[in-house]
Amino acid sequence: MYGYLQNVLEEPMELNRTLEDLLTQKKEVLERIGNALRGAKHIVLTSMGSAQNSLMPMYYSLLRGGAYVSLVEASDVIRDQLFFDDADTAFLIMSRSGESHEIKELVGELREHGRVCIGITMTEGSALDRGCSLGLMDVCSFDEKICLKAYSSMALCGLICVSFMRNESIDQEAYSHMFRWMEENKNTILKGMEEISFFKNAHSYVFLSRGYGVGCCKAAGLWMEEIAFVTCDASGIDAFYHGPVRSVFSSALADNMIVPVYLDVLGDARSDRIWMETASAAKASVYIGENCDAPGDYHFLYPHFDVPEEAMSLLLCLYTQLFAYQCCIEKGYTPGISLGIPEDRWVVS
Repeated sequence: MYGYLQNVLEEPMELNRTLEDLLTQKKEVLERIGNALRGAKHIVLTSMGSAQNSLMPMYYSLLRGGAYVSLVEASDVIRDQLFFDDADTAFLIMSRSGESHEIKELVGELREHGRVCIGITMTEGSALDRGCSLGLMDVCSFDEKICLKAYSSMALCGLICVSFMRNESIDQEAYSHMFRWMEENKNTILKGMEEISFFKNAHSYVFLSRGYGVGCCKAAGLWMEEIAFVTCDASGIDAFYHGPVRSVFSSALADNMIVPVYLDVLGDARSDRIWMETASAAKASVYIGENCDAPGDYHFLYPHFDVPEEAMSLLLCLYTQLFAYQCCIEKGYTPGISLGIPEDRWVVS
């Protein structure tokens, strides 16, 4: 079994272990993180690469709850010194390695300015671990190469931090029920991906959603480009309708297949109409959601789960990771191969 696929298939139980660890071994530090976030006037969430996408469920949860919160790439925080002016700003940095050069530089800046720095990373002893005021370390096991389990586990950490900030009770059984469903159905989902016939012919993809689902789309686009080496875009479905939708309509008239993939969360009549028009115009389309009557050439359906809305991103990533895997296999590539790019060229996030 390819390392990539093994990492994806390990993900549901890894999430369950991460949740158990957070609510037992890491409960005390989570209480301190919750207090720090609660006392901040402004919360800045920051990272780079896949970990930046992991922050999006947390960002939308805070935003929906009325917090003054910003989601900014670490490189942009470093360049704009205004972020460091307010002593009541708390910075939460998420990084798989805790060692990328932007993270190291930002941690140094925050230490120099005496600002609250909360770190979430998989790597104890990293620059982020050493430099943060508070931290969740060793949050899950490492993926072989691509950020997969780390993406979802760090996203889960962010959502649990929000619950501690709000002093909310956490329904562990509701989360575990969703993770068990993922574990029990992961191979069925993979078999469904194997039935998709357009992977060899598609020229590019666009992942569409709303709210926290856009973060899932961006993560999906990154996985498609990292392992299947195919051009991929990600957009809110409403923004997509303001111009980019023309690319799908024009591809139907040309020798060019753009495949829209819809992650149906926070939908309403408007998004339903946009998706209907998009799916009807596309040469092929994929729907992922709860609506069995939605348009689409391929449907991947899941039941409703009684978890916070943003936590559904943990489920959606299983679908999009398996989608990227199958695209890679059908195109004849080996997941995780860099196609001649030297490994030391990569700066891990």
